[in-house]
Amino acid sequence: MTPSLLAAGLLVLLGVRPGAVQPTAPAPSPDIAADWGEAPILTQHTRLTSPDRFSKAGEAYFSPDGAWIIFQAVETGQPANAPYSMFVAPLTFDGARPVGIGEPILISPPGSANTCGWFHPTDPARVMLGSTITPLKSDDAPGYKPGSGRYVWAFPEEMEVCTRTIPVRWIDANKGWPGEDAPADWNAPVALFNRPGYDAECTWSPDGRYVLYAHVEPVTPDANGVAPPPDADIWIHDTLKKSRTRTKGGAGSNRILI
Repeated sequence: MTPSLLAAGLLVLLGVRPGAVQPTAPAPSPDIAADWGEAPILTQHTRLTSPDRFSKAGEAYFSPDGAWIIFQAVETGQPANAPYSMFVAPLTFDGARPVGIGEPILISPPGSANTCGWFHPTDPARVMLGSTITPLKSDDAPGYKPGSGRYVWAFPEEMEVCTRTIPVRWIDANKGWPGEDAPADWNAPVALFNRPGYDAECTWSPDGRYVLYAHVEPVTPDANGVAPPPDADIWIHDTLKKSRTRTKGGAGSNRILI
């Protein structure tokens, strides 16, 4: 994930909110302890998710209007190696400051692996995410690997760039129920395109036409069963022409070694 996207995710966790003020005022949630390691560089941080609901949660981003967040999480009680599910939730505020979230809404299918959620820049009811849609073929889940001293991310070849409509946001924006004209991704994520390999780390252009994403080609282990490390190329998908282009540059300049 790019530094700018990581920074945007930190804004949610720290209670810094760009955009318009959303007037609601529930009781503030408890702040994270002041000795969390970043004070005094980062202040006024507020915990938005709780271990009572999620054993781990992160990579959270604001909607353009600043009223909702999208984040990936594993619900408390699930196995430690369970893949991340994708959720959206409305923010609650004390004045202009986020102090919590409303009831999280699961938007990914059960058992699927998900990552990199992002809101559409002009359609308030649509989000994009990386999703396998179906359960993983392997149980190689991301997380801290005991004995290795490092966090390892998973790059399942089933991962696709998908869109999903958030029904409650759609109904609010359109002042009614869609009936038979409901978007195709009303009930579940729908892939923007299908190709072999891992596709995720996705964002829209400001007008919503282009999608920037990372693609990892399938890898084949050598004779000793050792597979090379994943190597992501950066691609651009044109949602109007239904075409895709790998970003250009010198050797390796358009790549992210993971």
